[in-house]
Amino acid sequence: MSLVKAKTKWVWTMIAQEIDPKRIPGRPITDLYPSYGEEAPKELLSRGYIVDAEEYVGQTDIMDFL
Repeated sequence: MSLVKAKTKWVWTMIAQEIDPKRIPGRPITDLYPSYGEEAPKELLSRGYIVDAEEYVGQTDIMDFL
């Protein structure tokens, strides 16, 4: 299994949530897979299930602005 490293941390995408509702977009993948820190299987990235938190564009809440 080939691993890819994130600049910050890996978070789930909306595509991942369509496959499994436990994968909440914008949440770190470590919530479900603690063994994947900054590194995760390349397959998750290539399928669009994960993205670097720095690149994630999603719903914001008030805490994002404080």
